[in-house]
Order: sequence, then C-alpha cells, then structure tokens
Amino acid sequence: MLPACARPRRSEVLAHIASNLTATPASLGDPQRDTKEELEERHERILTASLAAAAAMLTTLTQAAAAAAAQDQPGTSSGSGADAAPAGATAAAALQDVQEKVLEIMAVPGFYKQKLGSKSPVVARAAYGFVQAVCSSAPQLMKPCLATAAPAVLAALQVGSAA
Repeated sequence: MLPACARPRRSEVLAHIASNLTATPASLGDPQRDTKEELEERHERILTASLAAAAAMLTTLTQAAAAAAAQDQPGTSSGSGADAAPAGATAAAALQDVQEKVLEIMAVPGFYKQKLGSKSPVVARAAYGFVQAVCSSAPQLMKPCLATAAPAVLAALQVGSAA
C-alpha cells in the first residue's frame, strides 16, 4: 500500500486527472504559438493518459483493498496481526477516496458523450477502458450515472436501443 507521505499525493493526482479531463485544447497550450493540430494532439494524449491513469488507480486500489481484506480474515497468516488491520483500513480509505473522485468525474455533464463519442479512436478506446475498469472494479459507481451512461455507450457503439 502507499506510504503515509504518498497519501496526499493521491488526492493531488486525482485532482489533476479530473482537471485534465475537463480541459480544452486551447487551455493546454498557447493558441498563438501552437498550431491547431498540435493543440489537438496534446489534448488527445492528455485525455488518453488521464483516463488510463484513473482506470489504473481504481483497479489497483480495488485489488489492494481486496488483498488487505483477505489478510484481515480470521485464519489467514498475515504476519503480525497488528499490521493487518491498519493496512486494511488504509486500503479501504484509499479506495473510498478514489471511488469518490471517479464518481465526480463521471458526473460531469457530457462526460460519456464527449469521451466515448470522441472523433479520436485513441480517446474513445481509453474512455471504454475507463468504463470497463469502473464496471469491473466498482460497479456500484455506475448506478447513479446509468441514465446518462447507457445511452452514450450505445450511441458511441452505434447501437439503436438497449431494449
């Protein structure tokens, strides 16, 4: 799990990821100096990396919390029992922080339509990877966003209806 000094950094990284996902090409460079193509390419790379980072963070912390919870189970040998409880609590707290930020990211109006329906196949692929990570690691996070997520996913896949 993350050392104590890294815990505040997790929050900073999540805030930076959220900021990147709402950025525009012009806000990521100098429109006077950079060409439109350069700004678009930079925006594409940043969106892709941010979506992948959020997905990786959620998946990794979900696995860490599950491993810590398994160690906390009676009958498992995890070394010293005194270290197991704090590790489990720390992992659960870290996962909770990430899940809250992921939920905020997904609640941004137009998130699914913009990212899944992106003209850039790289961004769309990263967005699908993000949604897949959320669905497999923390499916409960999709429930509040289901009304907007399902139509956007189907539209991006060019499927007519869920029924």
